[in-house]
Amino acid sequence: MKKLNSLLFFIVLIIYEELLFSFLVFNSISANTLYIVLFSIPIAIFIHLLCSIFNNKVNAVFTYIFTSVFVFIFCAQLIYFKIYQSIISFFSFSNGGQVLQFADMIIKTVFDNYLGILLFFLPLFVLITLTIFSKISFDKIYFKQRIVEITSLIIVQVLAICAINFIPQNELYSAKNLYYNVHAPLLTSEKFGVLTTMRLDLQRLILGFEEKSIVAIEEEPTQEIVTEVIEEVVEYNKTDIDFDTLIENESDSTINELHKYFKNQEASKKNIYTGKFKGKNLVVFVAEAFSSIAIREDVTPTLYKLYSEGFQFDNFYTPIFPVSTADGEYITDTSLIPKEGVWSMSKIKNNYMPYSYANAFKKLGYTTNAYHNHTYNYYDRDLYIKAMGYDSYLAKGNGLEKRMNCSRWPNSDYEMIKSTVTDYINDDNFVAYYMTVSGHLNYTTLGNYIANKNWDMVKDLPYSNKAKCYLATQIELDRAIEELINSLEKAGKLDDTVIAI
Repeated sequence: MKKLNSLLFFIVLIIYEELLFSFLVFNSISANTLYIVLFSIPIAIFIHLLCSIFNNKVNAVFTYIFTSVFVFIFCAQLIYFKIYQSIISFFSFSNGGQVLQFADMIIKTVFDNYLGILLFFLPLFVLITLTIFSKISFDKIYFKQRIVEITSLIIVQVLAICAINFIPQNELYSAKNLYYNVHAPLLTSEKFGVLTTMRLDLQRLILGFEEKSIVAIEEEPTQEIVTEVIEEVVEYNKTDIDFDTLIENESDSTINELHKYFKNQEASKKNIYTGKFKGKNLVVFVAEAFSSIAIREDVTPTLYKLYSEGFQFDNFYTPIFPVSTADGEYITDTSLIPKEGVWSMSKIKNNYMPYSYANAFKKLGYTTNAYHNHTYNYYDRDLYIKAMGYDSYLAKGNGLEKRMNCSRWPNSDYEMIKSTVTDYINDDNFVAYYMTVSGHLNYTTLGNYIANKNWDMVKDLPYSNKAKCYLATQIELDRAIEELINSLEKAGKLDDTVIAI
């Protein structure tokens, strides 16, 4: 039997791994198979060229190394997706050390997806088998064959580029826009495959990349002649910004487009709620993994009381973003949509943020304090909080551990409130900002201190253990807010404080 050429092995290896990933993650392998195959073949040829430079033994070693690297990449991407619903970017790789804090979660996800991981390892097992029975060739290739392979690589790559450019698509996330104009790793990996996505990501990281933004600028409304007298006096929520001067002096085309966009937006009308809480204090909770299913009169009575007696925001949409907690925090603090493939929180650490809670309220003479009961610099949160303008920031690693036990996972929201509320409660006007952690997964009594601590309150509920553990973690948030309310009441500040979750 003729030996299998290692080039063919690499082509099959990469296409197999790409299509398997597409099936496991996107539940489909048919829609974009053409793109995936076309972009996989040049990668396979390139790797084969590297693995055919030396003698048989050295080439075999390189073949095993590259095969193992590909298997590891696809396994790592699968596990990362299962945890974060995203693709690992090179930016995430460069900040990957912090992810090891969640090693137990990673291990559990590996076990939960063992079948997919075994399937990714299948080509490595095939390679070992072919080697044992001498059914694969690792021979050195010479000039003529090398020229043929390089020519083939170029031809197939050109075909792939042509397919992108000449198959008509007008959508924002079309193949053409994803390849040239938009950085959206998850969508790109679905369209072109993981390896091409990582290549584009690395290319953009090294060479720089500026997305071609699409900003819809509405023309200024024409003034209509009013023929009847309107008695109602309508006031608008307007900021005093001279957009004309900004537009005239701005050289950056994207920023200029944004100036024009905001200039032409209609101001919202003031209503009965405008200024309703003027002069009140504010305590904001970005509640880890919080959901309305955690609001129950039996196990979370304080949350239930706030929901029943306060404002109920039922018409809302909460997407799951790739950087999960940090992106949720970013949305809450800025009212902006985070960007895929980066840590949006980290990216604004040097920006001017006049509309953050802290900066807005400091102009009114409020004190501003921020707290987090996990690692203080995770996601560069320490730099982000500084950019948001808070007077002080206390978390695990920069002082909170001196006030409460921060050695458990996850740490207690209740203990965080109890140990920090005296910092600001006696101030005339204050803003307190809390990023909680007690509600964090995994939802099991093994390895989750909070779920285990509150297990007795949920153990008899008619749900799965995972659902009961989730509710157990939210009980800690409930206790934290109860402690806050009791402290505010004792200080005579409860009626003058707004609590937002």
